[in-house]
This record gives sequence, structure tokens and C-alpha cells, in this order.
Amino acid sequence: MNSNERVRTVMRGGVPDRPPLFDLLRNDEAIEFYAGEKLTWENRDTIVYKAIGAALDATKQFIRLPEAPRVERTTDGRKITHQRWTYWEEPMMFAEVNDAAKYLRSVLDNPDDFMGDPPAYVREAERDYHQKESAIGDIALFLEMDTTEGFHSFYSFMGVEMFAYLIADYPDLIGAYLDLGVDRALRRISALTNCDKLPGVFYGVDLAFNSGPLFSPAFLRRVLFPRMEIVIDAYHQKGLPVLYHSDGNLWLIMDDLVALGIDALNPIEANAGMDPGELRARFPNLVLVGGIDCSQLLPFGSPAEVAAAVRRAVRAAGPGYIVGSSTELHSDIPLANVQAMIETAREWRY
Repeated sequence: MNSNERVRTVMRGGVPDRPPLFDLLRNDEAIEFYAGEKLTWENRDTIVYKAIGAALDATKQFIRLPEAPRVERTTDGRKITHQRWTYWEEPMMFAEVNDAAKYLRSVLDNPDDFMGDPPAYVREAERDYHQKESAIGDIALFLEMDTTEGFHSFYSFMGVEMFAYLIADYPDLIGAYLDLGVDRALRRISALTNCDKLPGVFYGVDLAFNSGPLFSPAFLRRVLFPRMEIVIDAYHQKGLPVLYHSDGNLWLIMDDLVALGIDALNPIEANAGMDPGELRARFPNLVLVGGIDCSQLLPFGSPAEVAAAVRRAVRAAGPGYIVGSSTELHSDIPLANVQAMIETAREWRY
């Protein structure tokens, strides 16, 4: 099988020739090794894509390139800090909850501004997808664009503390805002034209710490999950399997997530208690993606320990398992350990 065939086989419940590899490659040494060239500012647009195509069977559409450290400001004044392989954005600073509610009302009073032009948005996203697909070669690229209900981006923008105040004081406003996000997502999903060529869609909503959910399961069941189900169903109507992503310990809400119709789970954060074998025992039809710890094992373990972890995960979770790190192959991971993970998966045969 080639990479695309291998990934599509797993996502649709079949048995591949070997476990596929899905990851986010953000490691200078590994990029240079798999591309066979030195990574520079001038060639980064091609070298990163070349390395991903040589190392992996699948990744997601948002492929990050190395950046020079810098700080920039959004149009509303928030600071965005960029480092080589990552960035973080300040939440909007509201003096009090009434100011945050006023902002929400301004969005709801101007829904056309929020909605934008869904077909135009999708045309640009598909153009970006095809450019990246061409650059990385014959591997599976999961569609990733802003076609969710907007929960994660909303609480990140507000900050979790202010979001909690809004939940308590203005629940109807939050519901109306998320409904607007669902409407926009449905219009964008409806405008997709290349679904038959996609291995699936990457749907990210971070919902958990290492110790458990960020929000109470009761709240998520009342406010978020019914809206997620609408969006997931829309993807399924387009024939797209859904690869759901959330860091952290999800055990308290795993039954809910599977009931929503997710087809696959990523990144299976091992150090948060998410074990591929336990997940397979409870959810025999769920595709599992990730599970090789990138906080301790990959940066500090030995290649033999990494290889052993891959073999354990494949035995416990295969063949509906896609090997990958528990978030990303970051630059603190030695090349030998990246190679150990990749080569162990490549050598396995079902």
C-alpha cells in the first residue's frame, strides 16, 4: 500500500499492510534528515514539505513552518508572540463580564460580518489544501479549516476565567454565539467540493487538562456536545470521517465523544492517562491516532524504549491504530528517537 491507501484503509475500518504514521513534524534535525537537505530561511517552504512527505503517511492541513521570533498585535490590540515552531495569543482583556457580554451582543447584532462569505472561504481553503497536497507528495492530508462550532476559539479568545463568568451570567448569549458558529460551519461544509479526495477532516476542540475535563461534563453535554453532533453529522453527510483532537485526560467524556460520531481520536496523551490499549478495549471501532508520549519518552527516553512503546501500542490497538506522538514531533526530541518511532512502525506487518 502507499500512504494514502494505508490511511484511508484504517479510517474506513479496514486492515492496512502496516500501521500508518500521523504526526506534526516540527523538528529541525528530523526535517533535515528526511529531506536530505539543510533547512534554511530561504528553502523552508519546500524542505519542510519534502521532509513530511518522506517521513510520514499523514498529517493535517495546517503545516507550520519555522518563523523568526517576533511579537505582533491583532487589530483589537492583543499580543501574539511567535517562536520558531509555535505561537501564543493573548485573550481579549475585558474589564468585567458585562463588557464581554456587550462584545458578544455586537457580534450577534451583525451576523453577516461574522458569517463572511462561506463559499469564498472554502475556495481559499481548498486552494491552500491542494497546494500543500502537491508539496508533500503521496501522503494523506487531513482537511483542517474553521468549520467547527467555535467553542475552543471562543473560550481561548475570552480567556477561561471570563468565559466561566459568561457561563454563569449570560448562558443564552453563549448559546446564541455557538449557534451562529454552527450555522457558519454548516454553510462552509456545504460549500466543500473535494470531499471524495479527502482522507478525513481534522476537528480540534481542546477540552481537558492532564487531570480531566476543563469544563464539567454536565455543562459540555448541555452546551457543546449537541452542537458538535450537528457539525459532525454534516461532515458525515459529505462522506468525511472525523478525526477528533483534544489533549488531556478525556475519560469522563469519552462515551459522549464516541456517541457524537467521531471516527478517530488524537493525540491520545499517554501522560494524561489515555492508554491505547484501554481505549481499544472500550471502543473497538474507534480509530486511534497518536499515543507515543512526546513529553517524557520521546525527548528523554532511549531509541529502544521508543521502539518498545510503539510495538506495545500497535499490539494493543492495531490494526485500527495510526502511530504518532502524543502531540507533535518537536525540536527537543532527538533524531534517533524520531527514527525509532518511524522505523518501528514501518517494519511492522499485519
